[in-house]
Amino acid sequence: MSQYTRSSDSRLIIGLLFLVLGVYFLLNNFNLIPFAIPRYVVSWQTLLIVIGILIIATSDKKGGGIVLVAVGSLFLLSDIFYISIWDIVYRFWPLAFVLIGISLLIRRNQEKKRLNDTTLLEVIDESAILGSNENIVTSDYFRGGRITSILGSNEINLTNCHLADGVQVIDVFVLFGSTEIVVPSDWNVKVNVSPILGGFEDKRRFHQTYSPEATKQVIIRGQIIAGGGEIRNA
Repeated sequence: MSQYTRSSDSRLIIGLLFLVLGVYFLLNNFNLIPFAIPRYVVSWQTLLIVIGILIIATSDKKGGGIVLVAVGSLFLLSDIFYISIWDIVYRFWPLAFVLIGISLLIRRNQEKKRLNDTTLLEVIDESAILGSNENIVTSDYFRGGRITSILGSNEINLTNCHLADGVQVIDVFVLFGSTEIVVPSDWNVKVNVSPILGGFEDKRRFHQTYSPEATKQVIIRGQIIAGGGEIRNA
C-alpha cells in the first residue's frame, strides 16, 4: 500500500470518526439519545487514543501516534479511577526506560541481521554517549548503518562516500542529544524519522526528489526523543 493511499485512508477514517462524534454530541444535547453510553467511551481522551492508533497503523512515522495514545490513556485512567495524573506519572514513569531499552535491543538485532553480509568499510556504527563524536566516512560501497546519540552528539560526514546498489538504511536513535548527517547533494534520500518532544530537520540546499525507482537510495529512519537532528549538504 502506498504512502498516499494510507494517508487518504487515515483521513477518511478520522473524518468519519469526527462526523459520528459530532452527530452523537448534537443529539445528546437535545436529549434525543434513547440509551446511555459511559462517559469515558465517548470522550476527548478516547478520541486521542483512537486517532493515535490510526496514525500508528497507517503512517510510517509512528511517534506522534504513540504520544497521542499515551496522553489519552493517561488522562482516561485518571478520569475512570479518579487518580491524580501526577500519581500515575510517578508510578509508571520507569516504563519509559523499559520501552526505550526494548526498542534499542530490537533495533540492534534488526540492524545486526541486515549488516551481517557487509564489511566494516561499508557500514557505520557510530555512538555518542555523554560526549561528542565527529567522523568523516569514506567508502566506495556505502551500505548504511546506525547512529546512536544518548546525552551526546554525532556529526557524520558522508560526502566522500559512494552508495552501493539498492536501498541502504541509516538507523538513527537520539535521546537527549543530537545527530547531524552530511550527505552529497546528488544522493536520493528519504527521511523517515519519528520525533517525540524533539525534531529532525532537512536542511539540504540541493537534493534530488526521492524516487523509489532509483537504483541507489538511502532511507534515514529512527526515533528522536527529547533531542534534535538534521541532514544537510556540505
